[in-house]
Amino acid sequence: MREMRRRGRETFCCGGGGGNYWYEIKRLKRESVQRLEEALSTGAEVVVSECPFCLAMLEDAARVMGLEGKVKVRDISELF
Repeated sequence: MREMRRRGRETFCCGGGGGNYWYEIKRLKRESVQRLEEALSTGAEVVVSECPFCLAMLEDAARVMGLEGKVKVRDISELF
């Protein structure tokens, strides 16, 4: 198991909070893409979250990055 640099009190939202889940917001780089890049930089093979918004946002980020099917995004309940 690997932790991302920004976690706990210093965490970085995937972008799903604040209703961004339902909008296509134009930015230089989506928060979800930034968060997935951060997760992948740890060398992790599977990205795990308990947040349903994060799961959807990170799966979308994988699609946008051309990594769909190459990056596993899982709910923590799927690990046991």
